[in-house]
Amino acid sequence: MQTDRVFNTRFEVSLRLLILLSRAGDPIDLEFIQVIDFVATYGKTFSLADDNVHGDNQYMFGERLARFRRVEDALRELVLEGCVQPIASDRGMLYRLTQLGEERVASLESDYARRYADACERAIEDVEHKSLKAVIREIHRLEKRPLQEVAE
Repeated sequence: MQTDRVFNTRFEVSLRLLILLSRAGDPIDLEFIQVIDFVATYGKTFSLADDNVHGDNQYMFGERLARFRRVEDALRELVLEGCVQPIASDRGMLYRLTQLGEERVASLESDYARRYADACERAIEDVEHKSLKAVIREIHRLEKRPLQEVAE
């Protein structure tokens, strides 16, 4: 079975983004959302968890750009559905949950939702501790590792 079909449908990405935004607190920008989603999903790779939420995937870095586009598309859908509010700021466009988005997150009670929420919290703490630019540099550094090292 192809993992991409299970874990990266627009619906599943939308649910992840709702959970992520519920853990972020303050409004955040698209780049922050994309990086947190990636790091949270592959927490083991970033030494933030004992396992990856979606399991080990030696091609995680190869899919990164397509995944970032899916996050952007899902975020756009969530705005259109009224679950996420875009906010123009001096830092660019920021995003936060609306009441409807908060209600949807509250209805998510699966083990996966809890695991992903915990992973988001760890990823957010890591980015806030290191800085977004430092984590992006780490992603680029890890992308250059041989595939067998990434899978370990």
